[in-house]
Amino acid sequence: MQRFFIYLILFIAGFLLFGWYFSNITLYLILSLILAALLRPLTNRLNDFHVLGQHIPRWTAIMVSYIAIILFLVSIGLLFFPLINNQI
Repeated sequence: MQRFFIYLILFIAGFLLFGWYFSNITLYLILSLILAALLRPLTNRLNDFHVLGQHIPRWTAIMVSYIAIILFLVSIGLLFFPLINNQI
């Protein structure tokens, strides 16, 4: 049992050292994992959708998902930009 805790501490220390060494890309990696997790259900749903009796290709479903997220973020920005601009 003591050996397990030593290995666990070494693993955690190695993981933290790895994260510190690559800290300039760690944020991008975390954000990309979150974005992939958020877009997977939408992409799967679009991939199962039939158009003229055929499935939508995976790459098309991914592009539509990205466009939907971009449009959502732009619309939120357009909604709140005038409100914030009036407060300044």
